[in-house]
Formats: sequence, C-alpha cells, structure tokens
Amino acid sequence: MRFFLIVLVMLALFATAWHAAFNGTDYANMKGAPQIEREIHRAALKIMADLGGDPVEIRTSGRQVVLTGHIDSKDRRDHLLDRIGAIRLVSGLSDEMTLLKRADPFTLKVEKSAEGGVSVEGFVPNRRAEDRLLAQAREISGREGVSAKLELASGAPDGNWPGMVSTGMQALGAMMSGTLEISGTEAKLSGVVEDAARKSEVDAAIAAAPMGTWSHDLIAARPADGYIFRASKPLDGAVLVDGNAPDAATAKTLMTAAATITGRTVEGALLTAKGMPGPKWPEQVNQGLEAGSIDLRDWALRIEGTVDTDDDRAKLTPLLGEDWEVAITVRNPTPPGNITLMLGMDGSLKVNGLLPEGLSPQAVAKVLPGADTTGLEPVLRGRRADWTGALDGLSIILPQFEELEVAIAATTITARGILKREFNARGVEAVLRNTVGPVWALRISVLERRPLAELTIVFVDDQIQFSGVVPVGISTEEVLAMAGPGARAMGLTGGGEGNTDDWKKVLTAVTGLIPTFDDMAVEVIEQRVAITGTLRPGYGPEDLQSRLSGQIGDDWDLEFSVNGITANEGDRRRDLTTGAQETYRNGHWLPDVSFTVSSAQCETQFKTALDTQRIDFAEEDFSIDAKYRALLNRLSAIAIRCLNSSALVLEVSGHTASVGNDDENRRVSAQRAAAVVAALAERGVRPGAMVAVGRGEDDPVASNNTAEGRAQNERIAFRWRDSEN
Repeated sequence: MRFFLIVLVMLALFATAWHAAFNGTDYANMKGAPQIEREIHRAALKIMADLGGDPVEIRTSGRQVVLTGHIDSKDRRDHLLDRIGAIRLVSGLSDEMTLLKRADPFTLKVEKSAEGGVSVEGFVPNRRAEDRLLAQAREISGREGVSAKLELASGAPDGNWPGMVSTGMQALGAMMSGTLEISGTEAKLSGVVEDAARKSEVDAAIAAAPMGTWSHDLIAARPADGYIFRASKPLDGAVLVDGNAPDAATAKTLMTAAATITGRTVEGALLTAKGMPGPKWPEQVNQGLEAGSIDLRDWALRIEGTVDTDDDRAKLTPLLGEDWEVAITVRNPTPPGNITLMLGMDGSLKVNGLLPEGLSPQAVAKVLPGADTTGLEPVLRGRRADWTGALDGLSIILPQFEELEVAIAATTITARGILKREFNARGVEAVLRNTVGPVWALRISVLERRPLAELTIVFVDDQIQFSGVVPVGISTEEVLAMAGPGARAMGLTGGGEGNTDDWKKVLTAVTGLIPTFDDMAVEVIEQRVAITGTLRPGYGPEDLQSRLSGQIGDDWDLEFSVNGITANEGDRRRDLTTGAQETYRNGHWLPDVSFTVSSAQCETQFKTALDTQRIDFAEEDFSIDAKYRALLNRLSAIAIRCLNSSALVLEVSGHTASVGNDDENRRVSAQRAAAVVAALAERGVRPGAMVAVGRGEDDPVASNNTAEGRAQNERIAFRWRDSEN
C-alpha cells in the first residue's frame, strides 16, 4: 500500500513539473486564473488602442481570446491577430471577426421629402458614423420619420468624412426638401429652399465644411424680393457671383459666361427664383460681365471697372447702350513699366526702373524686404495685378540664389544667376510659372551647384528604406550593405557634397542601431543626426544616445527622441557591446548560453566569465556594486543551466585578508557570500542548489604581508560539486 502511495505522489509531482515546463508556470510568482485572464485582457485592449480604428470586441476566458466584430482590412486583421497571439500567457486565439467589403466609390444619398420624411442609403465606415448620421436624420425629419438602408464598408475618403456628412445634413436641414449626394469627396445639394435667407444658411454650412468639393442647385419656393445679380471682377483672383436666375439652365449659362468672358474661375452660386424683371435680363448680365463689376437690382443697371485703353472703353459703349450707369476708368497710356533687380554675392538687393499704375516703391519694398528701391519711379502704365504676381514670384525664388539679375519688361521676365546648393533651375522656373501666371514669358538661365548630402532612413514593419543624396565616394550599394539584407533604396542617389569619412562613420553607427528599434526614422544632414522611433524591449534611450554620441563624434549634433518599451518575461535582444543574444528573466537580461552540463564544464564557464572581472567589496561592506550587474547576469545564466537541470551544487565562499579579528572576518566573508547567492537567486538560480560559506582569512591565495597580496585574498570563490559530496 505504501509503495502505491509513493508512486501516486511521484506521478503528481511529475505532472506538475510537466505543466510548468509546457505552460510557463513560474512557481516563484504563480498567478491565479482570474489574474492571468485580466492581464491578457488588458494587454489585448492596449493593442487595440495602439492600432486605432473601430473597436473589435475582445472576450477572454482563462487563456483563451475570442475576437468578434467588424474590421476594415485583411492586413489590419492579420496584424491584430499576430499581436494578440504573441501576448504572453495566451494559449488560444479564435478569429470571429467580419471583414468589411470595400466600396469604390464610397457613396451616400440622403433625401428629404416635402412632407418631412428622410431616407438614407449608402455606405458608412463604422457604427459611430452610422449612429451620428441617423441622429441628424431624425433631427431634420418630420412626422414621416427616417428610413435607412446603410451598409458598413471600407474605402471612406481620408480626412473628416463624418464631418463632411454632418455639414451636408445641416445644409439639408435648412431646405424645405432636397437631396444630398456624396461620392468620395464630391458633394452636391439639390432641392427647394424657402427664400434667399435660407439659401444663405446653406451657403454658410457649406463654407464651414471640413473637407470635400461642394456644389448646389437650389430653387426658391417664393419669388425673390428684389431680383438681384452681382458679379465682382477684381484685379486678381476669382470672379465672385451671387444673386438669382430664373431657372437652372440660365444659371448655368450665366456662370459659364462669367468664366469665359473674364478668363477666370468663378466662385459663388445663383438661386433659382421667380421674379426676373424681363426677357432681356440675361443678355444685360452678359454685357455687364464683359465690362467689369455688376450690380443689378431690377432695372437699375450700373457697371464700374477699369480698362487698359480708350479703345477698350469705346467698344463697351454700343454694347451697353444708354440704359446703364457707367463708371469706367482708363489707364494712362504712358510707356509700359520695366524694372531691373540685382542680388549681389554680399546679399545686397537693388531695384530700379518704372512701376505700373498703383504700385509704389513702398509696396515693392514690402514684397522684397531689404531692397534698395530709391531708383524706382511710378509711370501709371501696366496692370498692377500682373506685376504683383511677378514680384511675389521673385520674392519666393530670391532666397534660392547666391547671385541673381532679373529684368522685367513688356511681358517678359528674364533671370540669370547662380543657385544655392539645394535648389535647381527646373524648380525655379516652376515656381515662377505658377506664381506669375500666363501673362509673362520666362527666360531662365541659371547655374546649379552640387546638392548637399542628406539622407533619410525609415525602418518600419521590418522594412528599411533609404532616400536622399549621399556624398561623393559612397555608393548607394555601400549604404544598403551597411543595413544588411532587406534594405531598399527609394530615390537614393550619390554625388552629394559632404565629408566622406565622417558620413561613413555616421552611417555605420546609425545602421548599427536599427536592430534595437521596432520603428525608426533618421535624418542626416549638415552635420546633424536626428533620430525618432520606438525601441525594442530592453534597450534604454539614454544608453543608446550615449553610445551613438561617442561614435559620431563632437563635430555632429545629435537629436535623439525615442521611446523605450518595458521588457516582458521571455523577451529577447542582442547586447550591442558584446553581441550576445540575451533573454529577459526575472527582471534581468541574461545572456544565452549553451554547453553540456558537468561539474568540469560549469567550472570552466565560470572561470571564463571571471577572467575579465571579479566581484569585489568595499572594506567592511557586503553590498554588491551595480558595476557587477553584467557579470552577475552571465554567472546566473551559467548557473541556471548547471543547477536547474542537474544534481550539481554551487558553493559560494567568501574570503578576507588576515587583518583584524578572525571571528569578524569570518562573519563579513559569510555575509558577502550570502549576498552573491541572493543576487544569483534573484536572477532565477535555484536557491536550494547553492551554499554560502564564510571562510574568513582561511585559505589565502597570496601573502598577507603586502597590499597586493591582501587584495588577492579579499575575494569570492566558486566551487562546483555533486550534491552528495
């Protein structure tokens, strides 16, 4: 009977040990099932928060995790499963999530009937957006209520798409009836408003839209009180139009005429309303648009504006007839304006010549700060708007030049000079063309300098990408080789200006840090290295910054803004100093060791570790200095392998010199040996397999008659033996 009881006990112990080995049970820090479940749930919730997007429902039962709900892409689902599956203690993961289909285009249609009913049909990106949309629909609906046919889908435009929809719903609320149609970022409103005041509410709502291209086609239910058409044709910018039109076709014709006749874009909208003064009203509008700004109120017709010559003014007289009140200014037909601009190597800027109407030397000085404008004179000839654009273009390109000469005459801008290193002739011409407009012909002749070396490194999702310009003497292949397999060049070129040796040193140091990061962005330019990112567990920002500073030298500025991640039990890393692979155990990074366990091998491994450093104590002290942390970690890794899987015993003995009382020396040596045993046990070495012995001044290894000999006798010694010895 006793034999069977012993067998049962041994089987129970074996089952417990097997469970610990295969399920990660730590008997020194055993956790109950509820605590494990809460820890897994908190870790999963944090991962969801990091990923953003719609919340996925997480159910945790023991070590089992079930994910349900909608998710908008396969990549995001796979990433979520990988992250949660890697949570420590998770033993099972069930994917019950539904992948949303992609809608292209992403459309939505809302109709509001005259009776107050609202129907909603289309796509929404998530339930929050759906709830918000339906809440607004109920607010603008009457007793007919809301009917909805909405479908969850991915593909919503980037930006504030819910805010765009909210804008449309607000505008629809100001209408008696109508339709809101959204396709991607294009939005259109059509329907009936009560009067011009309600139309203004729609315009105000659209003006406040956070995104999208908006248009509307509105009809007034009541005739306009005073039929109005206004068109403002400023010297520069778009033509601004508002007022009334009798129908949608006439409104479109007038808007098209405004764009065609003026040669500019048109902003604003017309409200379709009854009450047009007469059948010739649209023709009168076209006549006014050819001349300038218009303000039509019923039959009170007035036009004012500016033309270049008396001939231009004469052409308007038969067009307008005698019904119009006319106030047209003709520019003075004096010689055209022309100026020259000189930028010297010393930074001096001089502007001379004749200015057009309305452009003063003070205005030029404001656009070109620091310019000497004493040689400028106004001549009242030329369009100020055209010249303002030309001067704006020059103000943009001036900082790109070391030396520049510009001539502006008739309709031609001529520029020649020497560019600064980081700019090119094509960019200068593009900036001028976009700024000065089609009025001016450009003649650009500039010299370019070699570009300054600058490099951007992006490391994310285990992909390393290089872009930029490296100095002469460093090839793109050499840069990629520094980062190792998987590095890619995304627009990386050579031939830049920079110190080749310094850059090689910096690139070697920076690429050496890549394995320590989860994600990383590096910018190298003009003796400056800027690094941002998130470190992998076990790497400290301060240690890496100090290491990098020592490698790149004092001639380079270092901007180091990274976040560290707290290590979890079982995390792995590579020690940048030794190159050893390490595992995080019991709050310490222990190097990975591999050897056949025996007392001789364990002795050899300890001796090798202690050849470069030994554990010393201050006089009369038995606390271990932090400088022995790495040594203790290595000794612990060896001891764990030797003691946790064999019957060996590690004897840790403390020794002192023969100075002072023998009993006191024995007590101090015992405390020091116990401190080392405690440090090893803290790192996971089995305490029952270690023995701390205080031998005091016994067993000296050198003479106690010299300081050097006494220092050798003050020591910690290690001896391996079988448990029965």
